[in-house]
Order: sequence, then structure tokens, then C-alpha cells
Amino acid sequence: MELLRKELLSISNTIRKLMRSKKYNRLYYLLRSVTGIGPLTAASLLTEIGDMKRFKNFYHLNSFIGLMPMEHSSGERELKGRITVRKHRQLRSDLVECAWTAKRTDPALALYYSEQIKKGKNGKAAIVKVARKLLSRIRYVWLSGEPYQPAVVK
Repeated sequence: MELLRKELLSISNTIRKLMRSKKYNRLYYLLRSVTGIGPLTAASLLTEIGDMKRFKNFYHLNSFIGLMPMEHSSGERELKGRITVRKHRQLRSDLVECAWTAKRTDPALALYYSEQIKKGKNGKAAIVKVARKLLSRIRYVWLSGEPYQPAVVK
């Protein structure tokens, strides 16, 4: 147990050093300003995505992460299903977990979540929609270079 604790401490310190480097420092703290995004998720986003400009728009980023619904369309018939099976496993999982935290701490996301529940979505489907909103915020902060300002719900 002691060996594992020391190894975890060593890995955590290495990640902290990497995030303090010139390459990641500014973006790391910008991402941390988004409600629900913790140090490990911010580090994962930075290292896995690399350059946000490689995604033409939010649709492409959303597709890469795997928070999009599957679509089975033919002719006039359009059927949307659950979220796609194609995904970046770690980032999608991280964002869904962050969405649970953000829902508890951000009034705008809490309101959005409760609206989705009222519309008849189950908790899992609603939290995926919250994660999608969170991803949109992350993209905006990343590209604009401005820290996230939480919305005020009246």
C-alpha cells in the first residue's frame, strides 16, 4: 500500500510539473476556471486534444469525444438514439463525471439538468446533455483565451 501511495504521489507531481510548463500553463488555468473541471481532467484535455483548432467546429469536437447521439436515418425517416459507441473513452468518461460535479455547483447547469428531467429524460441522458454543454464551455474558453465566468440564473 505504501509503495502504491508513493507511486501515485510521484505521478501526481510529474503531472503538476508538466502543467506548470510554458506549453500548458496558461491553458491549464483557463480550463480550471470552468465549473466542474479538475486538475486531472484539465491535464487530460490538454494532452489528448493538443490543438483545439484541429476541430473545425463544436460538432467535430463533440464527435471526437463521443457525446453525440447515434443517428439512423433513411430518406424522410430520422431516428436519433443513444450516444455514439465511437468515442475517446477517457475524455468522455471524465467529462460525464465533471458534469455531475458542475451540475451541483453551477446554477445554470443545475437548471438545465432539471429542465431535461422534466422533459422526460432519465438521469443518465440528462447528464450527457450537461456534459455536452460543459464541452461547449471548454471549447469557448480554450479558443477565446478568457477565463470562464459562471452565469447567474434569475
